[in-house]
Amino acid sequence: MFAAPESHDNPTPTVVWVIDNDSPAAIAEHINGGVSALAADATNLYVVSNDSVLGFTRSTGNAMGQWSLPPIDTANTSNADLVSMSATNGTVLVMIARGNLEDIYRITATSTAAPRLIAAGTSAAFGPGGSVYYERSDDHLVELSASGVTTVGPLLPNAPNGLGGGIANVVAVAGGLVWVSEPAGQGLDTTFSPYNATTLVAMGTYPGSVSEQIVDTAAGPLVLAGPDGPGNCPQGPTAAAISCVFRISPAAALTDPTGVGTADQLLGPDPAVVASDPNSSDLLLERLS
Repeated sequence: MFAAPESHDNPTPTVVWVIDNDSPAAIAEHINGGVSALAADATNLYVVSNDSVLGFTRSTGNAMGQWSLPPIDTANTSNADLVSMSATNGTVLVMIARGNLEDIYRITATSTAAPRLIAAGTSAAFGPGGSVYYERSDDHLVELSASGVTTVGPLLPNAPNGLGGGIANVVAVAGGLVWVSEPAGQGLDTTFSPYNATTLVAMGTYPGSVSEQIVDTAAGPLVLAGPDGPGNCPQGPTAAAISCVFRISPAAALTDPTGVGTADQLLGPDPAVVASDPNSSDLLLERLS
């Protein structure tokens, strides 16, 4: 697993760390600038640094490619992540937030060709095997497969309620389902509507929380949520709240809570969380079995 402090458009060199099994974190690469996204497949590590994707061979650590991205503009961007990335068997997908839109680019690791824009939508999530699911500008849910086949699904809700809610967002692909959230607005609860990832058929609508992170892992689809969300995450030994990882059913029911301290990010495919050390300013990687 690779990790680095997130810092976009930073001139200060950044260290990318690697954690193998239970070994201590080791330096994988020194990046001459900020790091805003990481991804890896069995062969290469990919790093978004400022406005480029850098590729490194995992077996040697040597640079194997560089691809320039369009300028990443933070203006009018409400998304938490400006850039995200996925890598599968030499195909790299890069998602760039552009205001309230998401542009998805494809890079082929064996080619020097520039990243190619393959999709654009109001929200999007990476699927398995190099696929991507997104909400098109006409509000349809769309799948774009790794081979370039497009499947158009149903309309997603788009009825702004004046409170910042009423608009659907594709948030994750996990457990063979595309998870679409519809916030109520003003930080209130949301509803989750899963869609079959193959047929794009709607599977129902269920209550949820705006703070939930849904991630596909080798242990199945998991959710990271805090004590204020559903699922009865217990409080910690002090007044400080803790986060929990849950299993999530196709009906968005949360079960089997596992306390993970003050975690703020859930990772896959090998399940793990990034948490803060209560005794220092360090970050901790906690693996889940």
